[in-house]
Amino acid sequence: MADLAPSYHSRLEALFEEAGVDPKRPELSRQQKLKLCLGCREDFYNGKNDLGIPECWCLKDAKLVWRREVHIDDIPPWKRPAIHVLNCFRRPKYVYVKPTQER
Repeated sequence: MADLAPSYHSRLEALFEEAGVDPKRPELSRQQKLKLCLGCREDFYNGKNDLGIPECWCLKDAKLVWRREVHIDDIPPWKRPAIHVLNCFRRPKYVYVKPTQER
């Protein structure tokens, strides 16, 4: 699991760069938020479904926050670095905790 984290985080940083997101200025446009939704299990609702749902219900109020990404099989203490994600981001088999939380 630890081997996958660096590549995922570098892809996440690349997404920030591609979306034109400056983590120090977290005001995001709708298009920037949509790009940061990639990998979220709720991204299915951003028009990527046959149900006619055009947008995830969380997108409008989504904010950029610092979170520590923890795999459900990781044992404490969690020492991975905190990353910037949308506050509604949900990745399968991961939880997002406050950056200071280690247990």
